[in-house]
Amino acid sequence: MPDTIHTMTQAQKSSWAPETTWGVPVTTATVWFGATSFTPQPAIEVKEFAPLGVLAETVVAQQSQQVNINFEGEATYEDLQKIIQDVVTHQMADDIPSYTVGCGGITVAGAVIDSWRISGNPNEIRLSGTMVGSSFSNTPQTVNVTQLTATPVLNRHVSITIGSINILEAFSWEISVSGLWAPNRFVGSDMPGTVTQRKHDMLFKIEVEKNSNTASLLTNTNNLAVLVECGDTVSGRGFSAAFVARLRNREAFRDFDGIYGFGLEYRILNSTPAAIDITHTAP
Repeated sequence: MPDTIHTMTQAQKSSWAPETTWGVPVTTATVWFGATSFTPQPAIEVKEFAPLGVLAETVVAQQSQQVNINFEGEATYEDLQKIIQDVVTHQMADDIPSYTVGCGGITVAGAVIDSWRISGNPNEIRLSGTMVGSSFSNTPQTVNVTQLTATPVLNRHVSITIGSINILEAFSWEISVSGLWAPNRFVGSDMPGTVTQRKHDMLFKIEVEKNSNTASLLTNTNNLAVLVECGDTVSGRGFSAAFVARLRNREAFRDFDGIYGFGLEYRILNSTPAAIDITHTAP
């Protein structure tokens, strides 16, 4: 018998739509992402019990549940604009930025972004992160969906400035933010009852060549303005992240394919009006 040929289906695509009320699913203004893949895990926590004198468990009962979602893909300007908010604020939010997410053949309601990460090297620029959802249904989102175009962020689009130094010899870089939102449960329910903001963990990492341009970064422990810019002159699309950071760790010197270099890790600091000021440019 010949092998069965499996074709790409709508259920394998990833989509989302902003919710008006957290946890209430919506079916309007939904987009399919061009490069970012969302992988859901409907997770449960169970209570297991074996009575005294019994050698095997006799009770396995669901105690709590939530939907964990990982997302990852090649960074495109369109996906970045949808997923990464314009600012990462240091203040408590008035509203919960939640989404109805379609992925893996299911639809997840009340999904909030817990973490995101943008990283780059000479070969690729990638976007990844995690979300937490309140509930799911086995019905995939297939209506009112618009496919996003995909303009990839390329290595040649990237420029990085730390303080007054324009970094021309970087091997890799990364902006990561975690601890954004987390679920809370109340007595009497096994489902999340709401989500709350947590203390943000925000880091900037970079690996550079050791030379006269970068040597001063090793000893500069002042607060420094950092700007990461990505821009495509052909499409007119762009993305930038500006923030204040302070050196928190120096990594060991090592060989980068014949070039001597080092890595630095910075703590992104609280600032006004936003800890990370993000700008999206579209034609």
